[in-house]
Amino acid sequence: MLNKLYYRLLLCFIYPLAWLPKQVLFYFNKLSMTWQDFQEREFLIALSYHKFINNLPFDVTFESKKFTNRRDSIAQERKRKQEINIKADSIDGIFIPADLKSCFVELDRLLNDTTKLKIKNIQDSLEFVGEYHMGLGRWMRNAWGLWSGSRLKVYFHDRKIFHPDEISSIILESYAKYLNDETFDADEIIQIIHIQHEEFMRNLELGSTGIVFTAPKIKYSRNYRRFLYFRLFGRKRSLNIPYLGIDITRPLHHLSIPEKIP
Repeated sequence: MLNKLYYRLLLCFIYPLAWLPKQVLFYFNKLSMTWQDFQEREFLIALSYHKFINNLPFDVTFESKKFTNRRDSIAQERKRKQEINIKADSIDGIFIPADLKSCFVELDRLLNDTTKLKIKNIQDSLEFVGEYHMGLGRWMRNAWGLWSGSRLKVYFHDRKIFHPDEISSIILESYAKYLNDETFDADEIIQIIHIQHEEFMRNLELGSTGIVFTAPKIKYSRNYRRFLYFRLFGRKRSLNIPYLGIDITRPLHHLSIPEKIP
């Protein structure tokens, strides 16, 4: 099957965002290679073509099993490690808080007095989260296993808070309240801040937050417009795209790219 489709496969290298024909995708699915294995799939296509033009033997089933076996072993090891991490009190030598209150204790230990005073005096919670989201917030997401898995992640998942960005924001906002000696129940404050976040996102979609986003006026080069053009419309599955007036079987330099993207 692959031999009949090499021309199409070569076009996929010229137009990297063009999709493979359905029959090729089904062929790889039978080899247990899904869309998530697209890099391995493209490598097999290139390797098989190299063997083909050099009249060398090539067993795509055998080669694909190398990838799938490696993928499955990595997934099993990742799952095994995650099962250990969600019960561990430390990961890679870093202590993992078990709940919200232990987050405060750990932050008290990690942060100096100047930083804690600055956090304490910030009045606007959005300003506070925005300032620390990519600094202290990112450190918490990475070091405390909010992406990869940890007992702290499980703690928030049990309370229906799933995204690491929101988890770190809740920790930061509630920590500011803690520094200001506000008394609150941990589960209650988590849900209150979560509702506030949902309300903000709803208002953002409705355009009632008062925040105005102005698109910059940029004049793109011809090459970049060409890139955008195929990024937007390069997923047509057939070789010919009549509704765009483009035949991708022709060489790239023959393409007539309009000045404006339709």
